[in-house]
Amino acid sequence: MKKTILQLFAISVLISLTLSAHAKEESRLPDQGIERLTQDGNATYAVTPIFSQILLHLRPKGFTDVFEDINPRGYIREAVLQGETLNNWTQMITLTGVKDLALNRDITPRQMTHSVGQRFYAACPNSFTAFALPPQKFSGHDAFAAVYGCGKSPTAFGEKSETTLVISIKGLRDYYAIQWAERNDPSDTPIPADQVKWTERMNALLPVRLCNNTPNDKTAYARCLDNKE
Repeated sequence: MKKTILQLFAISVLISLTLSAHAKEESRLPDQGIERLTQDGNATYAVTPIFSQILLHLRPKGFTDVFEDINPRGYIREAVLQGETLNNWTQMITLTGVKDLALNRDITPRQMTHSVGQRFYAACPNSFTAFALPPQKFSGHDAFAAVYGCGKSPTAFGEKSETTLVISIKGLRDYYAIQWAERNDPSDTPIPADQVKWTERMNALLPVRLCNNTPNDKTAYARCLDNKE
């Protein structure tokens, strides 16, 4: 069973979700959401209902879904570049959700994001890279973004480095995260902190929007796409 560092998310409930999900050889991709091509054709608006809210974000052209799983506690969806696979990829965009975690007022988006960084550091203290990106709010919801790097990813058996952008968002009831990971050649030293590149990557995921997920409301997706809530 292969997993990625980015899937070692902030709390044990999502870790257990990821491990159980990837224990499966295959996973069907149910039609959980919808997508709409942007006017310039360089990205799609991905709209996904996750527990109490609908999460919209922009997904750059060239990515395709390879895995999706949901259980009563957590949600995960992964996309890689076309032609790549779940176990052999150079870039991956992962969407995750943890049900009801936002009801705990002691947990902040900064803590959620930093917990990923702590796991990176524990895996590769001699080649660890970290920097925060400008504070964000999405649809009025608190969020925090940072980038973490590991010169030799243990989940790639030390054969690759791994760097990931992590955006954690506190919803009305649930916590959400969007992560964009990249693998390159391994390194014994910290990966250079390319803030310009990763700021551009974050901007390529925008807009990020949370909308109400009202049961039996057939117009909810369209309203979220059109930002009419």
